[in-house]
Amino acid sequence: MGDSNKMEKQEETGETPFSDLPKKVRRRMIRRDVLFALCALLVFLGLSMALDLKGAESDAYSAAAVYTGFYEEEKDSMDVLFLGSSNAYCAFSPNELESRTGLSSWNLASSQQSIFTSYYWLREALSRQKPKVVVLDAYYLYFTLGNEGSLHKAFDFMLPTKVKQEAVHRLTLLDPDTYQAVDFALPLLRYHTRWKEMTAEELFGSKSLPALLQNTSERGYCPRTDEMGDCTYMPLSPDGSVLYTSLETKDGQPYDMMETGRITDLARYYFGEIADLCAKNGIRLILVKTPILWWSEPMHESASALAQENGVPFLDLNEENAIAAMGYDYETDAADHLHANESGAKKITDYLAPVLVQAAQ
Repeated sequence: MGDSNKMEKQEETGETPFSDLPKKVRRRMIRRDVLFALCALLVFLGLSMALDLKGAESDAYSAAAVYTGFYEEEKDSMDVLFLGSSNAYCAFSPNELESRTGLSSWNLASSQQSIFTSYYWLREALSRQKPKVVVLDAYYLYFTLGNEGSLHKAFDFMLPTKVKQEAVHRLTLLDPDTYQAVDFALPLLRYHTRWKEMTAEELFGSKSLPALLQNTSERGYCPRTDEMGDCTYMPLSPDGSVLYTSLETKDGQPYDMMETGRITDLARYYFGEIADLCAKNGIRLILVKTPILWWSEPMHESASALAQENGVPFLDLNEENAIAAMGYDYETDAADHLHANESGAKKITDYLAPVLVQAAQ
């Protein structure tokens, strides 16, 4: 009875069961469906490549090139790794370091890179490299996670390893209202509306992903050519008479972190994890603070104390003796209040060069 009803329905609709179709017709239908699925996948991947936040600062720098380029490097070929926020990627030049010392390095810093992000990128890096030294910039000891865009710039180009899975899982626990695992697995789902902001340069020109990935020659360093000009920068003095590198903030007063020097709990925890990870792998960790306007004696003291607690040396390049030894002129060697330009990066890298040579021995 059921079969007769089924046959009657097929006669009414004109439908023929797939299994009753001729073999050639079935194969053609399967090929068509597979081709459609492949085309849909290619469109999806193409849209993802276009809409992802690539972190392009210039033709010479993008987060996409930093991390994809790092994966392309020969395994166990790096002597030094740099980590930190944009303070670090504008200050530490791997090419300059190699020309001065022969040490091979890569700058894994990223925009607003938190200590949390530095920790997970260090773990990922250690799956491919065995560096002798890791240099971490201290600025993000005073912040938590950075913004959502900065986290995507750092993690979207990390391969889908266990390290990435753990990092994303931790993010969803730290801030479940903002971060969902699927957004990092398929960033297009999060940034599908960004097409409204897209320019021809991002789609077809020098800021498109294929073009950005062609330039990894700076190995993570972001060259800046602009100059700060007139400013109120003052290095921290040995006698404590200069408490702030500058009071020139948006309201004319130092920020809370400059007054208190309070390190966030999240940064303190992950700095300890970085220190432990380096110790277990026989890596010399060095905490460094590049010259910036928003720095202070309280911040210097808290960073120094945290480094000491973890058995890590701390070099504050905002101190008067370091500024003098580098010959660093903030007005001509800084691009803005937080970032060194090319001449400043050369001076910073050259100053660190003998320290890194000694640490790498």
